[in-house]
Amino acid sequence: MFCVQIAGVLVAIENRYAFTERLCADYIVDVSPDECDFSVSATAEEIAAENNDEGAFSPAYCESLALYRKMCTHMLGYDAFLFHAAVVSYAGRGYAFAAKSGTGKSTHVAQWMHALGDRVTVVNGDKPILRWWRCG
Repeated sequence: MFCVQIAGVLVAIENRYAFTERLCADYIVDVSPDECDFSVSATAEEIAAENNDEGAFSPAYCESLALYRKMCTHMLGYDAFLFHAAVVSYAGRGYAFAAKSGTGKSTHVAQWMHALGDRVTVVNGDKPILRWWRCG
């Protein structure tokens, strides 16, 4: 089990496969699972349900999908949601490029990186969790 911080929310993740922890490496924080806002885990049945009819995906990959699905469901209670977009950070601000799959979001991000170099950081290239922040 390890903990991540996503959109300001602490999540404990109980995983079976190292693949999930590698995917989350940039978001891992050094806190006890007891300090987290919530935890997620996936049963063998939930992992298997993420596979396609041909069983083409590894159990490790399917676990990551099942855990992310659960995390996203819980995040709604924290005014956070999954958004299909590529997000970059530049000059202290975040920029999200949202469009249908295959439209060129990743290509657009690559062009920003080419033009602006190290001043651009990819925050999430496909499915970030965004959070509403209330002002005032």
